[in-house]
Amino acid sequence: MDSIDWNTAMEVLANSSLFGGLQPNMVRSMAGKLKVERWPRHKVVVRPHEPVNRLYLLINGRVKVAQHNPCSGRALTFFVHGPGAVFGLESLLDARLGGASTETLDHVTALSGPHELWNGWAGSLPAFRDAARRYTARHMHTLAELAGDLALHDTMTRLARLFVRYFGGGGDAAAGAECLIGNLPDEELAFMIGSVRVVVNRLLAALKRQGVLDRRDGTWRVLDFETLLRIAQWYGAAGAG
Repeated sequence: MDSIDWNTAMEVLANSSLFGGLQPNMVRSMAGKLKVERWPRHKVVVRPHEPVNRLYLLINGRVKVAQHNPCSGRALTFFVHGPGAVFGLESLLDARLGGASTETLDHVTALSGPHELWNGWAGSLPAFRDAARRYTARHMHTLAELAGDLALHDTMTRLARLFVRYFGGGGDAAAGAECLIGNLPDEELAFMIGSVRVVVNRLLAALKRQGVLDRRDGTWRVLDFETLLRIAQWYGAAGAG
């Protein structure tokens, strides 16, 4: 696969939502048909309203999917994706769809393939097709939650709900699965809740004073998950989904 770390790629694919239910030999064969893509930090991979005819699966690094207002400078981040995630799903429906941009947050390695390839797999592999449907449904649910947060909750509540989603069961962000937002700067966190850096900086400082959050070595950690849930007005099960 064009000088990619095969062991790392296979591990990511085996744990991904789309490929996890398939046999290893099948996954290896499918991965061999994909193109290796590498981008530096802060590279805009997909531009707003730009027709897209490929789907991308992340092997390492993170990307954010966001929409920007060039007049005000404000931005709203819809997703932060990490290894195993796919972006460009909406382009399968229509390559002209999408007013959002996709930008790398780290040095990124991804595998990509044209729509025809992904659609062919969905047509011939029921397990892959079902996984793609579930994956799309989760993304739609996340967007619905974001819309609800923006309409119904104040900024502190939105910030707390962001940490609930991404930190799941609380605890140390460095333990277990990688926390996608733990080391993001305040400005990026602000983009994820439709706010601005100065407001989020003040709210994070308040949560730190309350002993709910702490920041060590540039990474946020949740110290008091129960209090975080109360601030977030979170009445259902926690988790990023």
